[in-house]
Amino acid sequence: MKYVNIVLPDSTYKIITRSAEKKGVDTAQYCSALLSEFADAETCPPHRSDSNVASSPHKPITEVDLMREILAYLRQKGGAAPKVSVEEAVFEGLKSAFVTSYYSELVGGGVPRWKKNIQFARNTARNMGLIKPPEESGRGNWELTEKGQKWDFE
Repeated sequence: MKYVNIVLPDSTYKIITRSAEKKGVDTAQYCSALLSEFADAETCPPHRSDSNVASSPHKPITEVDLMREILAYLRQKGGAAPKVSVEEAVFEGLKSAFVTSYYSELVGGGVPRWKKNIQFARNTARNMGLIKPPEESGRGNWELTEKGQKWDFE
């Protein structure tokens, strides 16, 4: 991860700071999530349908989209669930995109891109204080913090 300083117009800084405060998160973390969503939307190629998949256009799936899915599933399960079941649920919810060749491609460590993206989204949610670290929730378990229980992406 690389840290950078940026200069924003006062009006923009006030809007971002106010939004971060409403969410109960640090301004830098909030900016990171916003920029991640923007970068995902800019760099994710258009989804190409494989011959065995119904052809329908997909909008790029952003890290924020994945965080939204992860938190919704954990809330549905009472606030905690095993990592494997969270990944399966998110996959099922976004299956029409995840079965395309782009998301099925094996990336770092021989893991499909869709699964790696879910892991990145989980780490961002943890860094934002929405999901407990493994030291608190147990290895292989994902658990919401109090802030994560209340978090609203809208």
